[in-house]
Amino acid sequence: MEQACKAFTLSKDWAGLARTLLELGQLYGQMRDFELADICLKDALRLFRRLQDKERAAMALEALGNLALQTARFPKGYLISEGCLGSS
Repeated sequence: MEQACKAFTLSKDWAGLARTLLELGQLYGQMRDFELADICLKDALRLFRRLQDKERAAMALEALGNLALQTARFPKGYLISEGCLGSS
C-alpha cells in the first residue's frame, strides 16, 4: 500500500491517495501502531475534505474516533464522533 501511495502521488491521483491512506490508517490501527494510524487517517481526512468527498471524510472521522477510543482517549473520541454527526 505504501507503494500505491507513492504511485498516486506521482500521478497526482489525490482521490486514490486518500482512499489508500484511509485503508493504511485502519490497518495500522489494527496492528496497534496508533501513531502511524493517526497520521494516515488525518492525511486522508484532509484530502477528502479538499476533494469535497463528504462521505469518505465521514468515514475518516469515524476511523479517527475509533482510534481515539482504542487508545483510551475517550473524550477525544467522543468529540470526533460528535463532529462527524454534526457536519453536513
